[in-house]
This record gives sequence, structure tokens and C-alpha cells, in this order.
Amino acid sequence: MEAYRECLSISAAAHDLGIGRRTIYNWKENDEEFAEAMMDAELSALEKVQYAALQKALDGDKTMIMFLLNNKGAKLGYTNGAREVDQEDAAKAVSYLATRFVQEIDQSITGNTIEDRT
Repeated sequence: MEAYRECLSISAAAHDLGIGRRTIYNWKENDEEFAEAMMDAELSALEKVQYAALQKALDGDKTMIMFLLNNKGAKLGYTNGAREVDQEDAAKAVSYLATRFVQEIDQSITGNTIEDRT
């Protein structure tokens, strides 16, 4: 599973393990624990990518700031209006998104929301 976790490519993982791709697909179809482990690997990789994107935004990458605001921010009520976002507004928005992002990761790992713990 580590081979798959590193690259999220069934072909590459099969090659590293010295087996055919179809074998991995068969395992996934017939073994619920294996299928869950693959899903966990995919979620873990996605979280790493989201974290990297967030770090770029926090470092001031305006393209990444706008990308996150337009995608993650849309779920939270941010709309891409015609106005320009100044650096202070962008920092506030990214900070808010970072907090929500951490909450989403925590929820995906623990299954609990912040409200569940109070």
C-alpha cells in the first residue's frame, strides 16, 4: 500500500510490487479492507496537496490565494466579485480558509466536528 500511497498510480504501484495492475483492481473489488486502505491513501495524498496549496497561499502566492478563494472559499460564501482583493483582505480570507481546512482534515481523520467535542 505504501507504493500506492506515494504515487497514487495503480500502474506504478503494481510495477513496484512486481504484479499486474489487474491484481490490484481485483484486490480492491474483493477485499473491503484493501479498498478502504486505498481510499485512505488517496485522502492522505489529497490532504498533502491541499496543505501544500495552503502554504503557497500563506506565503503570498496570489494565484494560489485566488484559486483557494474561488474553490474552497465558494463553499464558505466567498464570491469572486469584480473588486480586487487587497493583501490584508486576502490574508484574512486565507487565515479563515486555513482554519476551516484544518477542521475539515480533523473531521476526515476523527469523524468528529468541532461541535461534537464541546
